[in-house]
Amino acid sequence: MCAVHPTCTDSTVQAPCEAEAQYAAMVKAGKGYATATEDKDALTFGSNVLLRRMTFSKARKMPIQEFHLNKLLEGMELSHKEVRTYMMLHLL
Repeated sequence: MCAVHPTCTDSTVQAPCEAEAQYAAMVKAGKGYATATEDKDALTFGSNVLLRRMTFSKARKMPIQEFHLNKLLEGMELSHKEVRTYMMLHLL
């Protein structure tokens, strides 16, 4: 998992705690373009862009998936706060 910056070739960052939260904060602060992870919690934490399947082998021929938070919220007709609340209640 990493925060992806378009001008960096080495984009690995060691997160001191919850990785998705750390990377989402970096993306929101403009220090990266996207959070690359298989865990959709990055969107819950506010990462603007989530990239999945970044580490899949090319032999599996699975394309990288790119999710944009604003488009997902618009399609669901929900606010980010409503999604976070749902996720918290869903995890209880």
